[in-house]
Amino acid sequence: MLDGVVNLKEDDFNQRINQERGFQQSFLRFADDCEKNGSCPLTSEPNWAIQRYHRMLHKLHDAPFVTPSGYEISADDVITLTRNLLPWRERWPELATALRKIDEGKADDAVTDLIDESYTPDADDARTVITCADMAKPDADQQLLRRQRQQINTAASFPNYLPLHEYPLETCDFWPYPGHVEPHAPVLSTALPSLLFITQRYDPVTPYRNAREMASSFKSPLITREGDGHTLALTGVDSCVDDAVVDYLLSPKKQRRDKSCH
Repeated sequence: MLDGVVNLKEDDFNQRINQERGFQQSFLRFADDCEKNGSCPLTSEPNWAIQRYHRMLHKLHDAPFVTPSGYEISADDVITLTRNLLPWRERWPELATALRKIDEGKADDAVTDLIDESYTPDADDARTVITCADMAKPDADQQLLRRQRQQINTAASFPNYLPLHEYPLETCDFWPYPGHVEPHAPVLSTALPSLLFITQRYDPVTPYRNAREMASSFKSPLITREGDGHTLALTGVDSCVDDAVVDYLLSPKKQRRDKSCH
């Protein structure tokens, strides 16, 4: 069973640009949810939602907000918080409340606790090393890399309140060893058992198309939850998905078809 599926046919550039497009979609869906619930200053109109968000970021960029306990909240903190909570719809109310409090100048310890939760330096360092070991191309053309970074950066407009004019190289560009992972189409083996792929329609981290593509390549069934989120199998979030996974684990050889869960 595979949940949170990576498309083996994509290189690092395509993986990242598709993720950014996914985050842009999730941000706009979150903004629409905000307006419907009246829970934060964003609106369902895409351009206006982004303008309102950028206005908040500009204000914090010019003068970071200091909470009564002395915690300084910057524009980068808000972007990090937003990106951290967007993938999970069940956490959207927390994000909406935090953005409303920040916008109103009433951010408190509950908001700063969420911001602190969003920073995971050890995990970020580990992720960087793993990514470089997989994807680094030390001999790649640097101008091409900068053009690709520009495309990645502009694929999601909500965090770009200060447009970049330069796109510097990144850690993996200085990695001394080439990565070991190359994009490739999977080759099926007769010894491979039937797989089960799980996806969510609006997953920004591992987009829906990843699971759809891999399920097709492996000739395996796909369970799609028609909702927002990243990874959910056996979490109790959706009984339709969990029941399908348990059935697969108990009877892996049973013939199955694609299934949608609502």
